[in-house]
Amino acid sequence: MFLKTTACKYILLFFLYLFSINLAVAQSEPPLMPVQFTYKDFNFVPGKTCESTWIDNSFCAATGPKPWRSEEANLMIDYLTPLYSGRLDAFVRNILNKGFHSIHRYSHGFKPVGNGKYTREEYAAWVWIYDNSINISDLALVPNLPKDPIGGFELQKVAILHEFSHAFSSNEIELMDEFYKLTGWSKHGDAYVLANTDIREVYKIISQSHSLMLAGQIEEAIKLNRNYGIKHGFPTAYAMVNPGECFAEIASHVFFDSRIHEYLKPEIIDWAQKRVLR
Repeated sequence: MFLKTTACKYILLFFLYLFSINLAVAQSEPPLMPVQFTYKDFNFVPGKTCESTWIDNSFCAATGPKPWRSEEANLMIDYLTPLYSGRLDAFVRNILNKGFHSIHRYSHGFKPVGNGKYTREEYAAWVWIYDNSINISDLALVPNLPKDPIGGFELQKVAILHEFSHAFSSNEIELMDEFYKLTGWSKHGDAYVLANTDIREVYKIISQSHSLMLAGQIEEAIKLNRNYGIKHGFPTAYAMVNPGECFAEIASHVFFDSRIHEYLKPEIIDWAQKRVLR
């Protein structure tokens, strides 16, 4: 789906910027899909179909699995190029050693609704730990989007590195324990809590950003999300939702945001560069 109006592009950009997710699902083995394009160590394959029993048909109805088009593959290759800049060799090896080689193509994201059923939900990308796949929707492939108004980086490249950071952190218990302590996350019952943070206020800011986006106030929406996070020492308000998203937001912004030293603690930047982005 290629969007024809600037307003639509920016509305979808909001979802790209805020709602990329990391999912671990326990299911049976999915069917193999044909490779359409390759770039370095990664295969571009169509989204998984629901022709086997591994997932309910409502998943395909929600997500719209489809093949890659050549222009989409070229855009994705542009997003992946920074991974092979020479600065992320160990990062890429970690991901590949875990079996993340396939990038699947869908029209939309999804949301589980219980009883093994799914409905459509718009976001740019997700990682599945159970089959080591990286999955891309239309929102990640909207061409000619502007750069971040604060850091000047390309938002889609940050979104893609965000997803690869989820893949990197999978099964890294010691690494994540270090990250929790360094950034102020602690476990209370079944949930992780960020020190000195009102999670209700965080979600309020995200909701307000969404409303601004829908009203066409695009730059204001992005700045609200960014400025709230920066005020509290993080790249975005979204980084304050849970530790998994915090890790992915910090890793991607340490790599791309030239103003990262203005708001993120030096010890966190140093840790990210030495333990993750190498």
